[in-house]
Amino acid sequence: MEEELGIKVVLQYMDAGTYYDVVWDTGWDKTWDEGGWDMDFSTFYWMPTDLVWYEGCYSEAGQPPYGWNYFGWANEAADTQLRKCMSTIDPSLRKQYIDKWQEYFMKDPPHASLFYPLASEVTDADLLGWDLIRWWWDTDDLRFNNTSLEDTVILKYGSAEDLRTLNPLFTLSLGSETFTDQTFDMLMKTSTYPNGTAYLKPSLAAAPPVYAPDGMSCNVTLRQDVLWHDNFPFNASDVKCTFDAVIDPNTWCSGYGDFAPVIDSVEILGEFKVRFNFKAPSPHFDTLLADDYGALIVPWHILKDVDHADWRRHSTNIETPLPGTGRWKFERWDRGEKWVVKANKNYFLGESLIDEIQNIVITDPSAGLIALQTHQIDLGDCWTATKDEIDDMRDDATLKVTDMPYPAVQYFGFNLHHPILSNMYVRYAIAHVIPYEHIINNLLPNLGMSGVRATGPITPELGYFYNTKLVPFEYDLDIAQKYLDRWKYSLPENTGTINEYPPPPYIPNSSLVAYGPVGDGSLDGFVDPDDFVAWADRIVYGQTEPEDWPFPPPIDPDYDNNGLVDIDDFTTWKEVGGGVSYHACPH
Repeated sequence: MEEELGIKVVLQYMDAGTYYDVVWDTGWDKTWDEGGWDMDFSTFYWMPTDLVWYEGCYSEAGQPPYGWNYFGWANEAADTQLRKCMSTIDPSLRKQYIDKWQEYFMKDPPHASLFYPLASEVTDADLLGWDLIRWWWDTDDLRFNNTSLEDTVILKYGSAEDLRTLNPLFTLSLGSETFTDQTFDMLMKTSTYPNGTAYLKPSLAAAPPVYAPDGMSCNVTLRQDVLWHDNFPFNASDVKCTFDAVIDPNTWCSGYGDFAPVIDSVEILGEFKVRFNFKAPSPHFDTLLADDYGALIVPWHILKDVDHADWRRHSTNIETPLPGTGRWKFERWDRGEKWVVKANKNYFLGESLIDEIQNIVITDPSAGLIALQTHQIDLGDCWTATKDEIDDMRDDATLKVTDMPYPAVQYFGFNLHHPILSNMYVRYAIAHVIPYEHIINNLLPNLGMSGVRATGPITPELGYFYNTKLVPFEYDLDIAQKYLDRWKYSLPENTGTINEYPPPPYIPNSSLVAYGPVGDGSLDGFVDPDDFVAWADRIVYGQTEPEDWPFPPPIDPDYDNNGLVDIDDFTTWKEVGGGVSYHACPH
């Protein structure tokens, strides 16, 4: 990128723990020079049955510590479309709203979407009831072939990271998610049919939720045969306790950004029945109840007297975990080495055929691969392999290789707190300098996977939510340079003009697309009265300094780029026409 555009990129590898601190915790809103980050190479995995996690990952309300929007993306128009999609029952309207959200995403991308991965999972050949979709969410059928309750069976799982949190309401890392899914339960859970299609089924709920005719609430009947690991009975108080904490901003629950826009309150209707009252109709609520970042139920009898603000620092989150209701019970934690869970003999769905799980921490992916190949572990997330190495494992009768589309997006993330990366033209330029086909065809095989070009966060596995009309960014250095020129023009010290505007990301259903001419303060593609309003609002509210503007240059009403919003900008706006400017779209 330095040779092509003059942008110097320095690659920095860090272990998972340091990465989480820098990106999700103390450094999320800081640049690299400030102790944070500038760009990252990462993955978002999605629940396959609805659009859960998208608000937590991309809405302004989902910025840490209330969600995973560590990019700092704050696009009000996009948030509005996403919220409408998540609060509308009509599938056709949901489709319209989410298509529009994907268009907003491409116009103002918080990350450059690279590809949707096609992954290969490798496990011990005798392991049954496991796939990457149901993962640790549904372990009802997890077992080794030809084993029974009379056998002592130990499963060894390789984890790329140690535990960081113990209370499921504060999960941010894969290791902690693994642990809490092994030891806690949700009201609903994700499973798969034999053909790999995902579906939802009750877990702590006795049956799926029953919705009110107006869609503004639902009742959930709970199982009556569930015990906590300390033998205290599970009941409706546990459910209310959990979700009251999840939607309280003082808790700092990692799932707040997904649950708070939905749940207004939780009522106890009986010892084993609750009602969820919604802020708006919520067609995705069944899936939300299967979201392990917020919906794993915690024990009321342990936490009832602890203030929500103290849960995060409580000993049950950092030292000794809470009792759960899950299929396995916490046994011990050897920090930096492994954590061990043992079968819950009183589990409400029956005792597991796996007596013990040893979760072995292996931070080196090469060591993880050797451990898998030599059966030091039976499966895990701690390894990587080339395509050739995976093909070799296909020939090993003691291993099982399964290929499947993965509901995830791999991306280059942008820290929008960075003064340069906050500018969308710089992000466009970077998106056009990425050699996508080279990455997919030549680099991914070295990681043992393949991929399909991505247009945004929503994957084809999410069915009709996926916008098939969008066209991905293309590798084009000429277009990238034009975007950088556009950015340079927007700088306050540059008062010149440029004659050629590069095309924006392709937005469907339009044969003509405006290329953001000078004076387009509202960034709708037109120089029109809306831009005068953008200018006037800044004047009326005295927002004349750059730091007062709610958006970075060139998305601003400082049309003459002198660093101030003043009366001269109105003159400039008039000179550029105050009318409409089109360029033919090449698509």
